[in-house]
Amino acid sequence: SAMLLFLKNIERIEIKEFLPGSTQPRVLFSCNILDVTTELRNKRCYVSSAKQLASVLSNINNRAIIDFHLNIHCQNADGSTYSESWELCNQLGAREPTTIAADPSNALLRLIPWGGVAACLHSSATSTSAKAGPLDGVAYCFLPLPIKTGLPVMINGFFELSSNRRDVWQAGSDMTGEGRMRAQWNVALMREIISPCYMRLLSGLRSHLGFSVRYQQLWPSWSDTVPWSTVVSATLAECATEKLLYPHTLITTSSDKFPPNLKSSSPVFKSDGWIDTSLAVLLPSNLSVAEEQELFDYLVLANVPIVHCIDSLRL
Repeated sequence: SAMLLFLKNIERIEIKEFLPGSTQPRVLFSCNILDVTTELRNKRCYVSSAKQLASVLSNINNRAIIDFHLNIHCQNADGSTYSESWELCNQLGAREPTTIAADPSNALLRLIPWGGVAACLHSSATSTSAKAGPLDGVAYCFLPLPIKTGLPVMINGFFELSSNRRDVWQAGSDMTGEGRMRAQWNVALMREIISPCYMRLLSGLRSHLGFSVRYQQLWPSWSDTVPWSTVVSATLAECATEKLLYPHTLITTSSDKFPPNLKSSSPVFKSDGWIDTSLAVLLPSNLSVAEEQELFDYLVLANVPIVHCIDSLRL
């Protein structure tokens, strides 16, 4: 079903097989987008519009934000069905990608400054892993590529690919000319288009998921995998001034284990809601349970915005 995510016009996919002696193919799997409207169709194929593309390329400061929701219905060979809910955030245009795409010397490459991300919010499939939705993201160039990014979301971009389409183009230490420019293009897409989309995705999911385990799982974990580490570092930089983390709320501070100067009959720290990511304090993951609890209690009493989160978000 994830094959439908970044396609511009296709709304249904079927996989069939002909058995020996049969006159009709048997459907092994099918999936289709539900609740299709004219607005949704226009958003999915937005990048195909020559008018919109020309407008973006005319000014390096122009950009278009195209975010939408997809509900996908799936059916297996045995007739069982399930549905999936996906959130997609896309962007056309950004300063460096638009500059590269509009450069006359790159005209033959037909570069389009377009990219986006997608996350599965819910699946009604019976398997536990499917219910949570895929957390092992892959890269797309409209169609999925055999490239695991190590990120928990799907990443799409108008990437320059290797000749066998099994990896995005990357620069060697001694690469020059067009080869180096193609690698710079991919990095520019990741840094200035895909990363802002990832930040908007997390921002939009606050109301859908709250500060749940699922929400935390969708954050990028630090990775040194090249070139996808660019997405991680740039996304975290985008998130720094956004209210995307939820600190702990203190219920009581009257415990005798605290020093007198920290005791209080009323809460010292109470969260007003989501806080800027850069203001949050995350405890290290290598503490024992007792050590973590003690440090947690003291920092909360000191009015420090402690965020209690899963281990992958602390890295």
